[in-house]
Amino acid sequence: MKKIISILLSICLMVTGLPLVALAANVTPEISLEEFASQLKALQEQYDENYVGEIVFENDSEFYHVDGELFPLESEEGEVLTASVSEDSIDVPLSVLAENSVEATENDILEAETKTSQKSRQTKNTQSVEDYASTLGYDVEINDDTAVFTQPYQTHRLIVKSKYNIDPLDSVAMIEGYNDLHIVQFDDKESTQDALEYYENQKRIDYVELDLVLSTAEYEDYESSDTENYYMGINYGSHLSWGSDMIGIDDYVDYLEGVTRPEIVVAVIDTGVELSHKFLADRIIETGFNVSDSGTVGSENDDQGHGTHVSGIIVDNTTDNVKIKGYKVLNSNGSGTISKIGRASCRERV
Repeated sequence: MKKIISILLSICLMVTGLPLVALAANVTPEISLEEFASQLKALQEQYDENYVGEIVFENDSEFYHVDGELFPLESEEGEVLTASVSEDSIDVPLSVLAENSVEATENDILEAETKTSQKSRQTKNTQSVEDYASTLGYDVEINDDTAVFTQPYQTHRLIVKSKYNIDPLDSVAMIEGYNDLHIVQFDDKESTQDALEYYENQKRIDYVELDLVLSTAEYEDYESSDTENYYMGINYGSHLSWGSDMIGIDDYVDYLEGVTRPEIVVAVIDTGVELSHKFLADRIIETGFNVSDSGTVGSENDDQGHGTHVSGIIVDNTTDNVKIKGYKVLNSNGSGTISKIGRASCRERV
């Protein structure tokens, strides 16, 4: 009897142990951060294109923005047009969407154009605009009197979090093995959409998201007029930032007077930083980090302005022990992908 019980216990242990062994064998092998960053760089260099972050139309405007850059609204015949945007309707030139579509083929454009006549192609009602935009790979969001068109699938890339091996499906490339991350590259929008839906329904996957193209918001370009009246390295009493008085910056500077202040480094992951800007003198630690598709290789020098603007706000409202490290991940149009931002984080684990 004891022998039979022993055999049964052994079988139970073997059976219950099988899933654990199977799971252990299914866990993604770890690689170093450096190797992961190197593989991500190679993938981006092979597959990345000139992406477009967003196209913005404003009501009653004769202009539109592509990643912050201003262009006139004109018909194919050169006639000046005006956008009409409200919460209930959109009336914008569809040719702008065709010209700025990253992934639309000629067949896609032809398919979209068959939905409208030659005469009415320039301006359409809301449903026609959304149908046309969707065919070319756009999503549209209306906020009051502004319509924002984005192309969420244009990178054809997903970021998946799971400690287990994942099904590559019909991907053309995949890197994995650091911090349970899998970067999965596909060849077209349809494959990316199908994969996103598939991964979202897998229990062993913590999350999946698109490698979106991000774009800097518009901002006013403030110029430094007087940077001589410094107190502890801060523009005491005459800040250039609109919110300095509201948050009581000068009170905090008074509080810190005579206090030993260690060096604090702030990473600005943006369009870079203007290395020669006088207002930022002695506050920048150079990184030489540039993974955008513009600017100078091996230099984080800003060619757009947003990162410099952000750095200026930091310098304007902190004491001189606070230094800036600029990481250029956004290009001269102010756009770049989430995965490029991730490479900056990999660089120094910021």
